Formats: sequence, C-alpha cells, structure tokens
Amino acid sequence: MTNRTASVPSLPIVPVACVCFLATALTGQIGRIMSMPTPPVAGQSAVFKMTHNPAAAGRINLFVLSLPTPQAVAIPIPGFSVSGLVRIDPLGLLADHVTVLDASGITSWTLPIPNVPTAAGFAFDVQTIDIDFVTNDAAWANNDIAAVVAPPPPRLVINEIDYDQPNVDNASFIEIFNAGPGPASLANIEVRLVNGANSQQYASFALATAAASLAPNAYLVIGNGTITQSLPGSVPSINVLGDFIQNGSPDGVVLVDTATGVVLDALSYEGSIGAAVLTGFSTTIDLVEGAPFTGADSSTATQSLVRVPNGIDTNNAATDWALAPLPTPGAAN
Repeated sequence: MTNRTASVPSLPIVPVACVCFLATALTGQIGRIMSMPTPPVAGQSAVFKMTHNPAAAGRINLFVLSLPTPQAVAIPIPGFSVSGLVRIDPLGLLADHVTVLDASGITSWTLPIPNVPTAAGFAFDVQTIDIDFVTNDAAWANNDIAAVVAPPPPRLVINEIDYDQPNVDNASFIEIFNAGPGPASLANIEVRLVNGANSQQYASFALATAAASLAPNAYLVIGNGTITQSLPGSVPSINVLGDFIQNGSPDGVVLVDTATGVVLDALSYEGSIGAAVLTGFSTTIDLVEGAPFTGADSSTATQSLVRVPNGIDTNNAATDWALAPLPTPGAAN
C-alpha cells in the first residue's frame, strides 16, 4: 500500500460543559457504538470505549481530550506525514491515545481523574478520530454525552482496633476514620462484629448515634469508657460496656452501608473469614481484602492493629495493616 498524506484538521475547542465524542465509522464501515462504561469520578478512572463493526479491525482509532482553554501539542499519527492535535487539560492530564482496533473492532481509553478539589464538577470534552489505512482517510462525527466529574465518594475506613489488653479487657476500641476529601454522612452506616467460629454477626453499632456526619480527616471511636472518656471533645464516640470485641482466631470487623447493602471496609484478624453472615445481606461476605493480615493483638503487651500509613486502604490487608506498640484512639496512627 502506498501511503498518501491525509488532511487531518485541527480539532475545534468546544466551550460546552459536556463530554463530546467526535467520531465516525471508518470509511465503508457501519455499526459504531460509543460508550462510557465508567462515569468520571474524582480519584477514580473514566473509561471511554469505541465499538465498530468487526470488519473495521486493524484500523486506527485516536482519542483526544479537548477543553475550553487547552494547550496544543503536536503528535505523529502512524502512517501519515501530518500530525494530529493533542490537547492538555488544566488538571495536567496528557490525554492522547492512539490504538489499533482489535479483532472485534473495539478500542478503549482510560482517563485517570485526580482526587483534587478542582476535579469535582469539572466538565471536559473527549473527541475521537478514526483513520482508515485502506484509503488513508480520516473522518469524524459529533455525538455528545454529558459527563461532569462527580465528587469522590466518602472513604470511611476501619482505621484501628484494640481487642485484647493485658489482664482485663477494659480498654477495647474500634476507630473509624474519614479518609475522603469531604464530610461523610453516617446515616445507615454500621460497624458489624463477626464471630469467626461460626461466621455469624454477634454485635452491631449504628454510627449515627454518635454524629450525623464525619468531617474529612476526622475520627469516630467505639470503645469502653476508659477510652471514650479520654478522647478529645471533637471526636464523636459510642460508649460500650465490658469486653465487647472477641479475641480472634479468627474474628472480624465490617463497616457497612445498610441503605445500599455495600460493604465499605472489612478486617478479618487472627485468620480468615471468607463467608460472614451479616443481618440484612442476602449473600455471605468475604472479610479478607487481598491477602490476610497475619498479626495479632496481645494479652500480655499493650498494642493495637493499625492502618499504616494512617487511613491507607489499598484493599490488601497484608500491607495496609500493622501492629503498633502505642494505641492512638481518636488520633493518627
């Protein structure tokens, strides 16, 4: 095939608060479907997908991010002697993606959305160009799909737990931390405790009894009076009598949203609980995130189980959790 120079015009700046998909079916091809399987959320990734007729396999698809006030950077387009125009958005995302359609005529592009205050509410434009190597033609069509970056969901986590103390267990506690950038409503949020001997729930605590919401970087503590009475006044708490947390081998703690039926966080300690039975849940719950944490609290030394760094949650208990020699209820680990 002899390459010919194709005229690829500069993409227009679209000052409209939506995600604009600019694309065409490749010359002679039909059945193009544009979709956005993952909506844009700050701190997560948005996925843009193009599905063509399988006969379009092997063609080039180019995604370009364009914004009202972009900078333009030229990039080469494979097979052509001219350059396309790639735009960089104010959040610093270089958003170009050139790929060959797979055997099914599908290509996708993932855009990471930073978890910064300016990301929430941000509207951007995505454009795509399809290039046909058979004819060396480039073309596009205008299809709008509204997509404004949503604020990140609240990130409530189980942050620290002390279930075993020397002699009498009268200083037990569970600490909840808001690791998100905004306040988290505590309506319908509960801590559930699970007995590893039978995988059954044995206790439940509604966090809304302590406060209506939890500010970002703030703590809530469920604990014995020796703990709750010594907390700073700004830390909401739930006072519990007696030795209320079981001592493992294994046992577990689960943070749930009862309104949505979503498990927000979980920890199985001193072993793995893979099928916990929780009140109000139709299916069993695996309390092990990634690889299990192998540490254990002690009945002979003062220590606690903590997230390190404070509030970190990579969904891998083996690396997120550690033993700390000094419990810090209501404060950073």
